[in-house]
Amino acid sequence: MPTYNATIKLQNGVNNDYAVLHHELQLLDFETGIIPDFKKSEKNTTNIVLEVSRSAVQLQDITTDIIAAARKTGKDFTFTVIKDK
Repeated sequence: MPTYNATIKLQNGVNNDYAVLHHELQLLDFETGIIPDFKKSEKNTTNIVLEVSRSAVQLQDITTDIIAAARKTGKDFTFTVIKDK
């Protein structure tokens, strides 16, 4: 089963938005890589990128779940998914 790695960035996302995203991704069985420290600052942190990975049968499963989780933040977002060899 291949593993897919993803980076997700929320436009104008603050720490609480990333906390919601992180929680939603955990519910979908994603493994988190680099986790931002959500409690250090409440200021706007547009440079945070959340890195996650998950094994899945198809790429479509990964992209669908990332979109669903990111939409729950209410922010615009971008993401990239790469398949591990």
